[in-house]
Amino acid sequence: MLDLAEAAVQQMRRGDTQAALASIRKGLLADPGETLLHNLAAALLLTTGDGRAALGEWTAALQDLPGDGLALYGSGLAHLAMGSTERADDFFRLAERAGDRAHCLLARRYLEALQGAVGGGDGLALPDAFGPSVRALEAMAAARAGDHRRVVEQVGAALASLPGDPFGEPAGLTMSFERAAPLRFGAVRLPTGHGLGVLKLTRARPLSGTVTLQPGGATDAGYVAFRLDGALAGLVNTPPFQYVWNTATAPNGVHTIEILVYDRSGREIQRASRQVRTANAGAPARQTAGTQRAERVRAALWDLVLLRPSRAVLAYEAADAARMLGDRDTMVRMLELAAAVDPAYKDARSRLAALAGRVSEAAFWRGPGREPVVALTFDDGPRPVVTEQLLAILTAQRVPATFFVIGRHVAAWPGLAKRIADSGMQIENHTYTHPNMALMAPEAIERELLRTNAAVRAATGRGTRYFRPPGGNVNVAASRVAARWGLVPCMWTLDGEALENGSPRRLVEYVVKRAVPGAIILLHNGRPTTVEALPGIIEGLRRRGFRFVTIDELMRRQMPESAVRGMAARKTMQ
Repeated sequence: MLDLAEAAVQQMRRGDTQAALASIRKGLLADPGETLLHNLAAALLLTTGDGRAALGEWTAALQDLPGDGLALYGSGLAHLAMGSTERADDFFRLAERAGDRAHCLLARRYLEALQGAVGGGDGLALPDAFGPSVRALEAMAAARAGDHRRVVEQVGAALASLPGDPFGEPAGLTMSFERAAPLRFGAVRLPTGHGLGVLKLTRARPLSGTVTLQPGGATDAGYVAFRLDGALAGLVNTPPFQYVWNTATAPNGVHTIEILVYDRSGREIQRASRQVRTANAGAPARQTAGTQRAERVRAALWDLVLLRPSRAVLAYEAADAARMLGDRDTMVRMLELAAAVDPAYKDARSRLAALAGRVSEAAFWRGPGREPVVALTFDDGPRPVVTEQLLAILTAQRVPATFFVIGRHVAAWPGLAKRIADSGMQIENHTYTHPNMALMAPEAIERELLRTNAAVRAATGRGTRYFRPPGGNVNVAASRVAARWGLVPCMWTLDGEALENGSPRRLVEYVVKRAVPGAIILLHNGRPTTVEALPGIIEGLRRRGFRFVTIDELMRRQMPESAVRGMAARKTMQ
């Protein structure tokens, strides 16, 4: 059971709700009375947006273990998700006496904020893990008070310390600060008929105190054995063959009772089995071989249901505050982050699109052929070591280049992305996870591009104006989405990838021989062969009379004067 519980927690942290569902269902089928599994089921249901079903599972957990702090706190969250703030507060107060006090204090302060209280996080002395939530409370209190500068400061501090992908929502639940819908759920909702709560027994009235057990219709009985969870509990050899069971001596939860009837010669003549649930105050704790492991799972569950602030909500609030302060750079950066996390949040999508300005959907394959210029471009990365080696060569040779970066790599190594920009290189969008864009829905394409835009701006202070589809896989839908965000598809004239894992000499020969005026040369940021070949490529192209430019410069040389002026206007987003 513990193996399944541990797996489910890790799967929930990764956002793999289907795998978590499978692990929890398997565990509950094997041990339907395990409180920990009901807590897991409830947390999964709640974080996928089903507060009512989550409340049912937490009720089952409380039947197993009355006064369980985690289940009481979870019940409060479920009521909050369903809009019942008074019932939520009742459960948070009960949980505060039985569970983790810090979680409950934060939850109750959040309820106060939803009611319009001005206190924010004042006086909340909570562990460091609660810091982003406390700062978010402070930011929202400042917003209600009209203190725009403090909003920006507190949001910045909250975002900097919020765990997880910096351009996505934290795992678990997030605070929306909206009374009508207080919680936001980042995980994908479970399908109908998910199978949790399958055992009707978990909803039956539990047994308590003493109960009398006896066989039915065994007229030839010599003696009767009563077994509890596989162990002999009693042996009775006189009619009416009754056994009195004190249920308070057993751990709360589901138990299997077996009644075996034997005749006078010791031959089994009847067998009956059933499952019952017990619930008694002061019952002994369920003993497991892995108590410490179970406690670690519970601690992880507490962390999953910690009320953290929504990145989208905070960023949008900071964008509004920055606008009131006249701080356009912060406004754009925060609006870009809000749209990256959740493009559908309020009017973040339309506001950002208006700032970006729509561009042509036509892809850029090659610059004008009238001048001996080429553009070196490097896809993927940034990557430690290889990116640094490429930059060292390019800067030493005074060669400008364009790096199409992967957003998640920028999030992992923001300092390296900044170094690319600070070295005078152009940095552009190569999606966030490097997917096949031709197979994606428009909403997914939008998130890939926006998250990378936000990652690049956060690392470098600059926006992006071009995107390169991984593998060149692009269709009309992808180009249309990109154009809405002011991103031009940038393809290539010459592709060196096939030789980047082989001989550096062959890569040099291939690129130098096939380059033409206006060529966009595709190389990769992550291949040792490319690093070794780059000095020879630069030398060979210069020997042929070529000069090096960025994609921006190559585009300018191709465009009419009026379009160049429009391109300069777009740089306001930079």
